[in-house]
Amino acid sequence: MAGPVLEDKFSTVGLFTRTVHVQLHPFSICISASSKQCCSCSNLDTEIPIEDVLGVSASSSRSAWRSTEDAPKYLHIVWTTSSKASYKGLEMNKLNQRVITLGPSSSQQQNLFKSGRLEQWVKCIQYYSKGLASASLETICNYSPVSQKPILFLVNPRSGSGKAESIFRQRLVPLLEKAKRNYQLMLTSKPNHGRELMSEMSPADISKWCAIVVVSGDGLLHEVINGIFERSDWATTCQIPIGIIPGGSGNGLARSVAYSKQELHADNGILQSAVGVIRGETKPLDLVCVETSEGPIYSFLSIGYALMADIDIESECLRFVGEIRFPLWSFVRIASLRLYRAKLSYLPADGHNTTEQMRRAKREGSFLKRRRSLKPEENKGLQIDKLDRERYFSVSETNYDSALCDSSPANSCREYESEPESEQNTFHSLKEFNDIAYSKLSKVNTPDLGVPSLDEPVPSNWKTIEDEFAILYAVSQSHITSTCCVSPFSAPSDGVIWISMVRKGYFPSRKIPRVLLAKYLLKSENNGEQAF
Repeated sequence: MAGPVLEDKFSTVGLFTRTVHVQLHPFSICISASSKQCCSCSNLDTEIPIEDVLGVSASSSRSAWRSTEDAPKYLHIVWTTSSKASYKGLEMNKLNQRVITLGPSSSQQQNLFKSGRLEQWVKCIQYYSKGLASASLETICNYSPVSQKPILFLVNPRSGSGKAESIFRQRLVPLLEKAKRNYQLMLTSKPNHGRELMSEMSPADISKWCAIVVVSGDGLLHEVINGIFERSDWATTCQIPIGIIPGGSGNGLARSVAYSKQELHADNGILQSAVGVIRGETKPLDLVCVETSEGPIYSFLSIGYALMADIDIESECLRFVGEIRFPLWSFVRIASLRLYRAKLSYLPADGHNTTEQMRRAKREGSFLKRRRSLKPEENKGLQIDKLDRERYFSVSETNYDSALCDSSPANSCREYESEPESEQNTFHSLKEFNDIAYSKLSKVNTPDLGVPSLDEPVPSNWKTIEDEFAILYAVSQSHITSTCCVSPFSAPSDGVIWISMVRKGYFPSRKIPRVLLAKYLLKSENNGEQAF
């Protein structure tokens, strides 16, 4: 086995000072207590995988987060560890940030540091953390890294309770600087500003970024995505990764990504989202194209109608309280329930099962067979190209068997009791209301998705329901906020749309029990562990 690339003795900086032996290998940093010290120091022994290192720096400050221009005396290493944690009966992975500061163990070593030894440690750790091949110390010290494109951060300072900018400056900037990641900050100043920036930025300017990351709620990311689809070069621009650091009142996507990775959403998911951005972790994300009479829009989270849309829009008056505005307004709206008449047409996913079968399938593994075509199987002439137009659909049962509606009689909704209706029906995804209020929907480019338009009949293998709905909700992700899980089986790129609905025609009394709606929302707020 080859020897270490670098090897030195250091003194730990902190509550207790200990002399440690540190070795750098191409795949790890080994820290062990000096053999001459007491056995109680053995807990200092640790091995840091190079791939877990977030950043390294050398400075004259004992603090890892304070930059100085004086001759460096201390080496700072920031890395992450993962531990198991139980959350509501589920075993999750908890991401932890660790920092160690190492100083000279003697006056002789202090002189060595002045001669550039610490800079060698920094360069070598940075070199191997990029996954580069083993090389000599001289080669590594002379290595000039390829210039990386900067990350564009869009921050909405008014998002949620107004903490997004402080999250960026206090939590993200120190990590970005430790990781030596170039970035640029843009603050949004008005509704739909993110959409304007994305749609109007020149191809040369937008190609300067290696990624576009929003620090806000889901609304700003919605603006960014729809702004990209307004561009004439949208197909190329879509190749630029997009990301989100939760900083708003609705942080459903960040929570859904963590849920799919079985990560504990501690600290509102800021650390794990930041780590993913810094390391350049990417994965596909389903988008849903929503056709409206005003034009198409794209949704990545949900499409809400009736109760869920009312809660989202009307709770804007409580934005200052943050994410809790959604459950608070839920009870206001349930107390004064509105019903909305609608026609729903959908294509069930192959393998759709009952609630009990879903529970069993969840224990045994996957239960959905993805449909390869949106058209009836017998119509061979209208097969959809798998690469460009593949879409999958599913209808899930709601949290309550009594609220199922796809098996009720077709004529159950022909007659219904007249009830007061709202002044206007609402139809939009669960996100910031300003996304729709200020959108220029007709500008969005849409590829041929292979589905009928609003004024065309649906294929014969689709199902249609017309009724008055209290809840009609289609989701692409597991969570619609950081605490509200409405679709625990969803994954970011599973190609399945889950639909929850509560409709008047299902109930023999033609009255929807308000207690059912309250329990539905409470179970969703309980992260959906009882939903199926």
